[in-house]
Amino acid sequence: MSSGARAEAAFFEALRQSVQSSADWCHLHWSGAATALTTDYGLAQLGRVLDQVEEIREYFSEDGTEKSVVLPKTSVIPRIKEGLTLICNGLEEADPISAARAVALRAALGGDGRTAARIFYTNALRHAYGMHLDPFFTLTLQVSGRKLWKIARRREAIDCRQLHHSILAPAPGAEVHYPCGRIVGPDPFEWPFSEVMLEPGDALLIAPGVWHHVIPVDESFSVALDVMPPDQPRLALEIGVIRHPD
Repeated sequence: MSSGARAEAAFFEALRQSVQSSADWCHLHWSGAATALTTDYGLAQLGRVLDQVEEIREYFSEDGTEKSVVLPKTSVIPRIKEGLTLICNGLEEADPISAARAVALRAALGGDGRTAARIFYTNALRHAYGMHLDPFFTLTLQVSGRKLWKIARRREAIDCRQLHHSILAPAPGAEVHYPCGRIVGPDPFEWPFSEVMLEPGDALLIAPGVWHHVIPVDESFSVALDVMPPDQPRLALEIGVIRHPD
């Protein structure tokens, strides 16, 4: 076994032990522990994924309506450098390394669920990913740059297995009813939140049902490995570029 493979196996074993020894955890942060994993990612790897996608669209809002245009592949990286955000879903379909790591994550969490992987690449500083919760486990590997995460220190009291998508937080105190139960928008002044600055080589595991939002501090590249309930819909390989409002 190579040194890189040994380091990767050691990382997932440490993750397994942390999950088993932590009761009612909301997030687990490993500083610098994923350096051996993040070396496989970057713009060269993103370029190989881009080659496998037939069409890339740039999404934006105009007069309150979401619109999109086809973006030439050669324009994707320059547009990101200008302050847009790239999101790649279905990475496991294009990248065997990420697919295998998502399976290793599933095994560390107990061996149940469907696996997936995603890429987030952005230079959209100050544009936070809105407060939301996911109905699945997500392990973020920070490849380059930094992101400030604000993470609730308790889980929402709903059955996330009934959700088939992430939920944006309602306004603080506002109520929204879902089949899984009633959700009240979290008040950041009343809910306990932690702050985690994710640095290159760091790993962060978020539990299902935990409110969080993310603010890029630098040009940021990260990969998310997901373990979802088995009946979650599978996303095809897709890359979208998000244009943020001025």
